[in-house]
Amino acid sequence: MTSKIVFWGLSLLGMLLLFTVVENVPSGPVKALALNVGGPALLVAAPLYLVARMRFRSGAVRTTGTVERCEEDGPGEVTCVLVIGFVDLAGDRHVFTEEHAPKREVGEEVPVLYDPAAPARARLHRHPAVDLLTAAAMLLVGVVLTSAGWGPHLVR
Repeated sequence: MTSKIVFWGLSLLGMLLLFTVVENVPSGPVKALALNVGGPALLVAAPLYLVARMRFRSGAVRTTGTVERCEEDGPGEVTCVLVIGFVDLAGDRHVFTEEHAPKREVGEEVPVLYDPAAPARARLHRHPAVDLLTAAAMLLVGVVLTSAGWGPHLVR
C-alpha cells in the first residue's frame, strides 16, 4: 500500500513539474508544438486508451501467474520489470514481461489477464481504477496543455 501511495505521489509531483516547465519555457516552435499538438493529442488518446483497456478486460481470462524475475528499474525505485509465467486454459505455458510494475518477490503468485485468442497478449491484472486514473491524468494534462496553447487565441 505504501508503495502505491509513493508511486501516485511521485506521479502527481511529476505532472506538477511538467506544468511548471511548460509555463516557464520561452515561446517558440517547440512550445507551440507541445501545446497546440501535444495537448489535443492527449485529449484524443485518453478515451482511446481507456476503451482499449476496457475492451481487453471484457474478453480476457483471469488466471494466476508466477513471478520469475524482477529487474529493478533503478536504485531506490518502487517499480521493476516483472517476468511472469502462467498456464493458459489449454495447458500451454506462456511468459510475458510487465514494465513499471510494483516490485514482487520471485516465486510470488500474481493475478494475470490474458487474451484467450492470443495468450501472448497478457498483462498483470490491476484494479480497473488504475486504467481510469491513467486516462484521467492524460485528460488533465491534455486540458492544461490545450488551454495553455489555445486559450489565448480563444479569449480575444
